[in-house]
Amino acid sequence: MQFNMRALFFLIITFAGGCTFAQSLKDSTVNIPFLSGTYSVQFPGGDLADRFGVNSNIGASFGLKLKSNWYLGAECVYLFGNNLREDNIFDSITSSEGELITRYGDFASTAVSERGFYASL
Repeated sequence: MQFNMRALFFLIITFAGGCTFAQSLKDSTVNIPFLSGTYSVQFPGGDLADRFGVNSNIGASFGLKLKSNWYLGAECVYLFGNNLREDNIFDSITSSEGELITRYGDFASTAVSERGFYASL
């Protein structure tokens, strides 16, 4: 009986001390910067689906988690695509053969594409 009481006392002191030390640790907060890059393929819907086809975008974002647990961030995205479904936008300035005519009466070549830019804070 004496041996069991000593072992029990030793176990209680050992585990109670560990719990005490675990509770005395302080939580520390630090500033943490985040940097990420993105790429996505987009399928337009609604009115945009009538005008444009599939497009892509590429972007980057930066964020900072402050010591006070606030998060600040900024993001920039560039949108691009070459699939334009409306081919009648130059009808008023093209010849009967489909050649584009400049204001000087010369023929011009064009490349129509979808471009855009998005930024947020």
